[in-house]
Amino acid sequence: MRSLVCIAILIVFTPVAAFAKTEATSETQVISDLVQRAQQAHPKDQCYLYAMILQSMTELADHQLMQGNEAGADTTLQKMQRYALLLHESLQPRTKKLKNSEELLHSTSLRLQGLMHNAPFNDQSVVKATLTNVEHVESELLNQVFLH
Repeated sequence: MRSLVCIAILIVFTPVAAFAKTEATSETQVISDLVQRAQQAHPKDQCYLYAMILQSMTELADHQLMQGNEAGADTTLQKMQRYALLLHESLQPRTKKLKNSEELLHSTSLRLQGLMHNAPFNDQSVVKATLTNVEHVESELLNQVFLH
């Protein structure tokens, strides 16, 4: 009887673990595709693509922290800082989808605030630095939106 319960538990929870791994893999693939598109995109289109990358990377970092993969989350958050800088550099007077990019960054910064409150203490500094960078770029983006 006990072995039946153990087998039933294994059957129930194995797909959940496999799904979590598949979800992280698909997020990584989406990010890779977005990075490739951003690198090949016209400079006026890059801002929105970098905002999408930041949002996807936030989702990935959240999943990594929930799974206990703190090293992976740290790496993802550090990469996010680099993409926030690239987004900042891609801002031009005639950048396309400014408002959409700003909305994505706003939701990304809200998500990062939640991550900061839920992250283990030793990860909070990396989350805080990333949040600061994203909020800075969001502020500049918002200024660009108002100028148009």
